Parts: sequence; structure tokens; C-alpha cells
Amino acid sequence: MKKWRNSLLLLSIIISIVVALSIHQAKTKQEIGIGVICDLTGVIAEYGTWVQNGVIIASEIINENDPFINFYFEDGQSNVNKALGAFERFSSINNIHLIICGCNSSSIMSLSPKADSTKTILFSTIASSPNMKETGEFVFSDRVLGTEETECVANNLEQLGIKSIAIIAHNNEAGMPYIDAFSNASKGKDINIVSKILVEPTSKDFRTELIKLKSLNPDAVLLVTPVEQTLNFIKQAKDISFTSKWLGISTLKTDGFIKNGGNLVENVIIASESVEYTRSFIDFEIRYQRRFNEKPTVYAVNGYEAAMIFYTLIKKYGNNVSEIQKALYSEEFQTLFGKVFYDKNGIIHNKKVDLYEIRKGEFVKKE
Repeated sequence: MKKWRNSLLLLSIIISIVVALSIHQAKTKQEIGIGVICDLTGVIAEYGTWVQNGVIIASEIINENDPFINFYFEDGQSNVNKALGAFERFSSINNIHLIICGCNSSSIMSLSPKADSTKTILFSTIASSPNMKETGEFVFSDRVLGTEETECVANNLEQLGIKSIAIIAHNNEAGMPYIDAFSNASKGKDINIVSKILVEPTSKDFRTELIKLKSLNPDAVLLVTPVEQTLNFIKQAKDISFTSKWLGISTLKTDGFIKNGGNLVENVIIASESVEYTRSFIDFEIRYQRRFNEKPTVYAVNGYEAAMIFYTLIKKYGNNVSEIQKALYSEEFQTLFGKVFYDKNGIIHNKKVDLYEIRKGEFVKKE
């Protein structure tokens, strides 16, 4: 009987130890959090929403395998101060040092010093300003620099039969570099840039700019503007009988652009970073469409990939921010865009940029 009691006591002790260890491990795992700041309201709300949707798909997949990694969401509101406030809450209240940021370039530039001072890795998924090269050592960009897309347009103008062109971009630190990049890429080519126009991010009336362009009569107009502004521009051009070949970048590669533009956007040509149509992407696309009833944009894929790259590194290095940072600078990552890596400035490399033309309501890659 005494031997039986001792065995029972020993079993009880072992169970207690196992339970205690499980609780300890659970608590340890629960401390790994990933913050997500996206511009869900304001000027670029649709782009921030797409990033968040991509992160949500990733979080569902991750939590199927590891329920102890938590995602926390905040709205950057397309406002620098709001983004800074969200960052501060993650850092000081939640003790989070891994953040995915679907915010505009101005917000990323403002958050960069905070990321460095708090040793917080900031994964940018929307910002495409060339100034991203000047961010701190804790900022990484999962979006190609927009200059790569404008350069793609410039390098294909001859093939497209375009001799003269105007370029429209935002009058801010995100927009102006597009004009510079396009101008530089056009040097030495048989192309005449007839006008470089800067517009305010909130502008809706472009009649003054269009009257000027109509008098110049360029073969094409490159619009480095979001969907709503671009549609307003094209619709108002029709109102004054100004016709041109319309070009754009990945900001326009969305179902909404085609749906809301209708016949007006037929034959619009867009330079955009492109995914590889592998089984993995098809599975992601199906899951995304079931969840959000639309095809994923590049920005949704960027949000998804940022979360999955963080997860890959967490599995290898836990919540060790220093080791994760080193890995981002030194390792390659298999993504829906193919195998990518980050340079010394935290800028992504190896993403393809292709030209797409809208034909019969579909984006068709130009060969």
C-alpha cells in the first residue's frame, strides 16, 4: 500500500511539473506579438485595408499552427501623428518590437527614428518613395521602390510607340521622386517629356491641368496617382475631349479600378510588381477571395508576406529582435513573388516588375 501511495505521489508530482512547464511555455509563447499599423481611413485607406486583409489571411494560417503568436491592429489614418501614436502604444503598452506598417511614405519616414531608438523592426508594405533608402537600420521595405515601376514604363516607351509623354504625381516627398526617376530613366531615349505636373493628394478637380495637356497633346500620360484620382482625371479628360494613352503603376492594379472605370480604362497600361503563379499563390488567392470577396492586390500580398516572413524568423529565433534583424539583412526568403532578399538599406530585391494592359476587363501581362 505504501509503495502504491509513493507511486501515486510521484505520478502527481510529474503531472504537476508537466502542467507547470506547459503553462510556462504558453506564457512565454503568448509574449510574442506582432503589431500592424495600416491606414484604414484617410487618403490611402483602400491600400491600408488591403495590407491588413493580407495580414489577416497570414494570421489565420499562422494561428492554425501556432496559436501563441498574436497580431494587434491599429489604424494609422493616413496621418503621421496617428501612426506615431499607434507605434507608441505598441512599444510602451504591449512591448511589441515587430511591426508591419501599411502606411504612406511620410508616416514611415517619421516612424523610422522611433524604430531605431526602440530597436523595433518596422516592415513597410505600401511606401515606395526612393527616400525609403534613407530610413534607419530597423526599417525594411516589402514594396519595390516606385521608381522601379516608372523606370519600367520609361524603358518600354519605344515598344509602346510613345514619343511624347506627360507625368502626373503627388506634390509631396512620395510623389516628386517618381518624376525625377522617370526623367532620369528617359535620358538618352527618343522621348519628349512635355510636362511634369504635381497635384495635391486630395485634389479632385483636374480641369486646369487637363486643358494644359490638351494643348500639348502628348502621346501618353503617366499617372502616378491612386485609383480615385486617376479615374477622376480620365473622366474629366473625356469631358473636354482630351484623348491619350493612359499609363500607371501598381496603385491602379486593382479590381476596383476596372469595375469603376469600365470602358474608360480599357487599354490602360500599368507597370506593377508581379507574383509568381505557383500553387502557393493560387491557394492564397482562393483563400483571400473566399474571405474578402475580391482578388488580392499587390498590397494584400505584401501584407501577407511581411507576416509570413516574421513568422519564419520567429520560428528560428523566437522573439530575439537582434537575431531577426540580422537575418533580414543576410538571408533569402521564398515568397509568392519568388525568392527575395533585402539590401543594406532594407530595400527588397528580386521582385519582378511587368507591364499589364487592361483588355476586356482583365489585367493581361504584356510580353
